[in-house]
Amino acid sequence: MNKKLLFITYTHSLGGGAEKILTNIVNGLAAQTDYEISVLEYARFQTKNSILNDEIKVLKPVVDMSSSSRIKRIFKMLLVHISPCILRKIYYKDNYDTVISFNYQIPSFLTPFKKSVDNIQWIHGDIYDLKSKPFKRMLQSISFKKADKIVAISENTKKSILDIFPQYKEKIRTIYNGTDVKLIEELSDAPTDIKLKENSMIFLGRLEPNKNPLKLIKYTERLIKEGMNVNLYLLGTGVQQEEVIQYINSIGMEDRIKALGYISEPYPIIRQSRAVCLLSESEGFPTVLTEGLALGKPFISTKIGGVRELSNNGKCGIIVNDYKDFKKAVSDIIFDDTKYAQMTTDCKEHIKLFSYNQQIGNIIKLIEHT
Repeated sequence: MNKKLLFITYTHSLGGGAEKILTNIVNGLAAQTDYEISVLEYARFQTKNSILNDEIKVLKPVVDMSSSSRIKRIFKMLLVHISPCILRKIYYKDNYDTVISFNYQIPSFLTPFKKSVDNIQWIHGDIYDLKSKPFKRMLQSISFKKADKIVAISENTKKSILDIFPQYKEKIRTIYNGTDVKLIEELSDAPTDIKLKENSMIFLGRLEPNKNPLKLIKYTERLIKEGMNVNLYLLGTGVQQEEVIQYINSIGMEDRIKALGYISEPYPIIRQSRAVCLLSESEGFPTVLTEGLALGKPFISTKIGGVRELSNNGKCGIIVNDYKDFKKAVSDIIFDDTKYAQMTTDCKEHIKLFSYNQQIGNIIKLIEHT
């Protein structure tokens, strides 16, 4: 098992769900194997430095977003799409036994063509956006062709790959993201100055159009105007942060809808909430929902990747299509104590199917048999 592994990711410094998963995976592999593990970021930001085990090597990023000029960023973006071999030669010179791209597009373009290197490409969400992008679809097909295995993190992700690239069916394996329930429970006991009001829902994630934070705010605004005693807290930053804050201020609901910004350890806040809400357009296997389940918190979500498996036929989460569905879900979870208590029990039981140890075990098997 003494292999050299390289994980390539778009970024490992924005504090997102996929980044948490990568951190858990490499730390778990380092603890359970003698693999020599390195991590290469395409883009390094300054939002968060994830805690990696000391033996894991972090390589120089392709683009440092805090210091690279706009011209350099554009030039490297062109290279990664047109001639990624140049960047491969510059940014990772060691000979690796296995290279794993930690999402499609840019990370997968940076994986090698060498037959002597096992090529695993990990996909974190659906890839239906490639249907309308012929050039990127062509590049992804080239990347998938050189892959030995393609990992999907949910049935929805797998279906999207099969719909667009059916020729790679035999390469696809499904490995669900794992959740370290014990660690999350321990972290949720940490003290916090943030105290939520009763009947609170929370949103965790980047404030960006795909995650629809403004839709969630507007839905909550309607609930409040219709007389529901409900509160919403948003944890995260992003391109829509200023727009979100301005809208909350414009409707005069700062006391009921609060944007708290980026919180590095959100678990004590999740624990105080009644439900986790996510109205995204697309996701892979939402980490925030699994973390909520670990603390017995049901979710309200749009029909995105992974939620069908996580919802447990409505016992752990409610999938919504519109405001009418959302209102009913809030009524059931936030204000029905009997139903909420049962869902809490079901959440804690169901999350055992998506354990961290099982995920690491499946990954080791994948690496050893590729």
